[in-house]
Amino acid sequence: MALLLLALFAVGCGPARERPDLIFVTVDTLRADHLGAYGHAAARTPHVDALAQRGVIFQHATTPYPRTTPALATLLTGLWPHHHGARGAGIPLQNGRTLGQVLQPLGYVSVGISASRVAGRKEKLDQGFDVFVAKSELEHWRSRVVTAEALERTAEVPRSKPLFLWVHYMEPHWPYRPPAHLDPGPEADPCRRLMAARDSGELSRIAVIRNQGGVSEGAVEACKRLYDAEIENTDAAVGELLAGLERQGRLANGYVVFTADHGENFGESGSFYQHGENVHDASLRVPLIVAGPGVTRGVDHGAIRLEDVVPSVLGLLEVPGPERPVTDGVDLSARLRGTVARGPDSGPIAFGWSAKPDPRERTARTPRFKLVDRRMPDGTIRRELYNLENDPGETLDVSEQHPDVALRLARALDVWFEEVPEFDETADLDRDQRERLRALGYVD
Repeated sequence: MALLLLALFAVGCGPARERPDLIFVTVDTLRADHLGAYGHAAARTPHVDALAQRGVIFQHATTPYPRTTPALATLLTGLWPHHHGARGAGIPLQNGRTLGQVLQPLGYVSVGISASRVAGRKEKLDQGFDVFVAKSELEHWRSRVVTAEALERTAEVPRSKPLFLWVHYMEPHWPYRPPAHLDPGPEADPCRRLMAARDSGELSRIAVIRNQGGVSEGAVEACKRLYDAEIENTDAAVGELLAGLERQGRLANGYVVFTADHGENFGESGSFYQHGENVHDASLRVPLIVAGPGVTRGVDHGAIRLEDVVPSVLGLLEVPGPERPVTDGVDLSARLRGTVARGPDSGPIAFGWSAKPDPRERTARTPRFKLVDRRMPDGTIRRELYNLENDPGETLDVSEQHPDVALRLARALDVWFEEVPEFDETADLDRDQRERLRALGYVD
């Protein structure tokens, strides 16, 4: 590795870099509504909240597909999963140029650190990175170990070279087991008992996810405490990362993008301690915070999607159009700079669909309304419209009260989904891929 770095950075004694550094921080399975910056009263996330205070907080950011590999591939390419080809957890990226590949010809040195077993080399998410450290190469997957590895690698990049860094943290993924010093104590015992029953084989993962016999619903508050404790641990690691990068001189003229691949269900739509089975906002809504030079601080109430991040970042970096890749996203850098409205009617329609094929759920969402289309096993279609302002839990169908909105979103969803192939994300997995998904609790 040292020889590789010497070869890559032999010109590191040249003039000071002109292009700003770019830092991507992603957290696995992180719900936006469990951060202090997003209004969670019980949150202990001072470092992420401080980042939000100096940047833009997007209230309605969404992922197109609530699984790690497809979502992160979308974040790095700006393409929808059916275009980049990583259509399920553990399925490799097949098409598109990653952000690292776009930035390399511009002089950037790209460093990637991933603590997820389904976000590494086998998934081809290392494309475009000069240095990439996968989960199997880390001493441990805990967040502070990930931060230490990231800072060690970035310290080796000459100051004269612009840096693109992507760090992916694994906490707070199920099972929720925070470090001992953050353990919430006996109040979390119901969740610990549930996880122990799953570990022993007394309960299957499906039994936990589907709350069979009511085994999961009584542990929700206890599991949320453990989940929040894991987020607290990751927040501390993010704080250490940003402080270390500042000492390295990487933040004075750099952009920081903080987001997640997807959220987590705590009983929403009947799914527990899981993500991907439905398109409820518990899984699809993600935090998105952007800070850096020229970014106007504040709250953005418009729509933004993970597929919009690449074109928007390239807009901030003022990369010329001919050097930008074709994406499914929209350049929203003007909103980041505060030169256009950030209201609830701004931004594109956000599309998404579930991993569970039976029934497959699809959605077309704006900040105010969300249409959910369920393709039932018997071939029938059930459509419901939710008013997210009044009903964030997505419990009341308001199609009759807003027929024009329902029709507009339904037409947009039908056009979008015409080119999306039907598939079962686990149908074509090899043995190694299945083992990785089993370790994550996606299959039994």
